[in-house]
Amino acid sequence: KLAKPTWIHSINIKFTGRAKSKWDVSNGDSSKQYKATEVYIDSEHHLYRCGDENDVQPAGLHMYPFDFTLPSDVPSSFEGRRGFVRYLCVVTLDRSWKGVLQIEQDLTVIRHLDLNQVPHAGLPQTLEREEVYEGCCCDSGDVTAKLQMPKCGYVPGEPLLYNLAITNEATSSICGFGMSLIQTVRYTGYSDSLFSSGNPKYHDKVNSWTLRQADEEIPPGKTATYSSHCVIPAVAPSLLEGCNIIDINY
Repeated sequence: KLAKPTWIHSINIKFTGRAKSKWDVSNGDSSKQYKATEVYIDSEHHLYRCGDENDVQPAGLHMYPFDFTLPSDVPSSFEGRRGFVRYLCVVTLDRSWKGVLQIEQDLTVIRHLDLNQVPHAGLPQTLEREEVYEGCCCDSGDVTAKLQMPKCGYVPGEPLLYNLAITNEATSSICGFGMSLIQTVRYTGYSDSLFSSGNPKYHDKVNSWTLRQADEEIPPGKTATYSSHCVIPAVAPSLLEGCNIIDINY
């Protein structure tokens, strides 16, 4: 929107999309840096270009229509502690001797992941784990947890139905339990050191989201069962398809 008639040399819009990973590994007094970059989009379009010095834009609101189709194979947006996948839209207004005005807008891209095409995503899942409890004052015994789910593929916002059984064969009570969604992010990077082998280096980071926290006592020799649901939080899709330097698993 122009407050008064203005001469504008050009208006351009640029779309960029890239992934980057970066971290340092310390070894005594020295450190080595690993990093990698991938570019998915680097496209610029001209919205307006003046004809001559007398081509002045009148005051008021001006609309410059455009369209841009995202490639179908780009990865979803992601922000992590050692890397990211980011998309950006930049509008540049060149007023010649009056200078350049830039406006930036972050874009969130969600790549479609069809769970029907993921093997075993719709199959039931049963997980069972046993831990040996060794406490003070001769407290000891086994604690077993068994988790059953109708499937193992979910989308953010979807309820996860589950049946949980906890058997306490220890000599003391269990005071509660928790359920968490664990995300493992693997970053890939390369060193630009002269002594580097050129092989990729991997760096894993673990994040977690609490799905349920219960302060419920389970006495010795008892089994407690729970049938309920929790909601999958807003997280990046598994695998982060289309990106070769960041991998995600749950």
